[in-house]
Amino acid sequence: MKEKLENISKLVPALTLLCYISGFVIYNTHLAQFGIIDVEIFNLRYIVAGLNFLFFSAFILGTVYLWPLEFYKTLLRKLFWIALNTTIAFTLYIIFFYPLNTNVKIFQSYAILIAMTLLIHICVESIKKNGFRLSDAPFWIFSLGMGSLFLFGLSFKQIKMNIGGGQLYRKVLILEGPVKGLINVDNNFMTDTLYIIHENEKQIYFYNYGKVCCIKKDKVVGEIIVSE
Repeated sequence: MKEKLENISKLVPALTLLCYISGFVIYNTHLAQFGIIDVEIFNLRYIVAGLNFLFFSAFILGTVYLWPLEFYKTLLRKLFWIALNTTIAFTLYIIFFYPLNTNVKIFQSYAILIAMTLLIHICVESIKKNGFRLSDAPFWIFSLGMGSLFLFGLSFKQIKMNIGGGQLYRKVLILEGPVKGLINVDNNFMTDTLYIIHENEKQIYFYNYGKVCCIKKDKVVGEIIVSE
């Protein structure tokens, strides 16, 4: 029991690092699709996006290991089962956890996910035989990178925010005064409903007539969140 707790305690820092790295890659690649560069050392959205990815990975791997792989005597059969199970689990995951309008790039997403699962399987088997070793880190990092790319095959911007996605949300901004050439306001200096892409402590990025625009937060005196 003590040995198991020690192994778990060793995995916690590694999982935390994996969560941060995957979230960093996922979220910043998401912003890059809009032409936004806003790399922060720490951002809560990294953790949320990373947790979504780790939950997804646990879902896929968990279903793989529900069926004992020892049942298959040859490595080829084991790998075939992993690939088949990953495909089925991924399909179910999309159906139940993602919006109906999610844009899935079928071949690329399935291929990358299967490769990621096979790489993680190699790491898991290594840990079973030899314990946790730093020499396995390159496999974890490489499979993590592949998994992050896979998640973008699912169109991160369409995944709901409450499960760690990058879905755009709506706001009405109340400005301190008109901003010529950027955005229209009414007599109360309120904007139309805007689709917010990203915001930090200083700026808000949003869609305005099909273009990505940015306004400084010091020009915003209030905001109204528009629910669905």
